[in-house]
Amino acid sequence: MEGRQRVGALVELPQVLRELGKDPAGVIAGAGINLDLLRNPENSISFIELGRLIEAGVAATGCQHFGFLVGQRSGTASLSVAGEDVVFL
Repeated sequence: MEGRQRVGALVELPQVLRELGKDPAGVIAGAGINLDLLRNPENSISFIELGRLIEAGVAATGCQHFGFLVGQRSGTASLSVAGEDVVFL
């Protein structure tokens, strides 16, 4: 069985591609991923798809730290329940 994870911080990936001068739709489709999958952080993506997506971003932009740039934009909210604010009464 193939492992999966939440999209989470990957919702920022299209914007990083735009800022690096690339068309997100083309790069993401080239990795075999539906762009709509990245619109909701609660969606899930397989680890294999994740790898293809990051590799496609690196190849398209020539930026070896592309994955870092995507992750750098995420805040604790991208962690879902683990990143929610805790209120102590």
